Amino acid sequence: MKRAILARLAVLWVYGLVVVSLQPWRPKAFRHGGAAHDVPHFLAFFSAALLLILIARSARQRIYAPLAVVALGLALEYAQRLLYRGPFEWRDLANDACAALFAFLLARRRPLREILVR
Repeated sequence: MKRAILARLAVLWVYGLVVVSLQPWRPKAFRHGGAAHDVPHFLAFFSAALLLILIARSARQRIYAPLAVVALGLALEYAQRLLYRGPFEWRDLANDACAALFAFLLARRRPLREILVR
């Protein structure tokens, strides 16, 4: 896949992640913990980190990409706390960090980048 297409997809994915994270309506199963909440949360942030890592052009950018995703997760959790007056969800932030780390470790495999990015 061309880097330009991945870059557009990354922008849309991160934008969608912000919109979905900050919208007020949430099904009860997705509000607090449990697999129904944690697995989609992990996959969303893993995908964001992987996309940003894959479009990175330098080693430094590949390091900063997962850090940026964790920072985004922190900002979203804080925004949710301010908007909805709920507790800060540290578990969600831990999931974000684990997802970003896993994406970073997976993307270190050179064949993966060579297969996916042209």
